[in-house]
Amino acid sequence: MKYSFNVVMTCDGCKNAIDRVLNRLGVEEKTISLESQEVFVITDKPYDAVLETIKKTGKEVRSGKTIE
Repeated sequence: MKYSFNVVMTCDGCKNAIDRVLNRLGVEEKTISLESQEVFVITDKPYDAVLETIKKTGKEVRSGKTIE
């Protein structure tokens, strides 16, 4: 599945925090863009699991959607 999330990130620390928690979840394919405030994920994990994992960083998730 491919997911896209709009996440409020203000610095590389924010980006790295999201990268770390997604790695722990077992997500290997991801693109985290500080500039566009987007997190793209390709994984077999359920949408809700990925969303809750990103929220654990304390970052605001403005929106999210399944791409495929």
